[in-house]
Amino acid sequence: MDDFIGSIRNLSYARPADIMKEMLRRRHLAPIYGDRTALAPEQKDYLVIDRVPDIFVTGHVHACAISEYRGIKLINASAWQSQTAFQRMHNQTPDPAKVPMVNLAREMLG
Repeated sequence: MDDFIGSIRNLSYARPADIMKEMLRRRHLAPIYGDRTALAPEQKDYLVIDRVPDIFVTGHVHACAISEYRGIKLINASAWQSQTAFQRMHNQTPDPAKVPMVNLAREMLG
């Protein structure tokens, strides 16, 4: 998520669902090699999104988000801690103690 925010205008830690949509548009979790995200050079790229998911769950940015993109449920998990000194230094405000839930029985019914 850090690489997306640093590379695409108008993305921010406060709106993680927008970042997730960009990941799905690009079909990759970390398309920028050699920037902030440390990636091991492998024969196969394990961060490619091969199959379209029903539910896409991420974390890392300490902000709760629930959205949808082309029929895919998007959930960014919250955090359990309040703002840290590091987050305060970077003007990042977490959204702690929120637990997104999906009723899978209801989703199966359509």
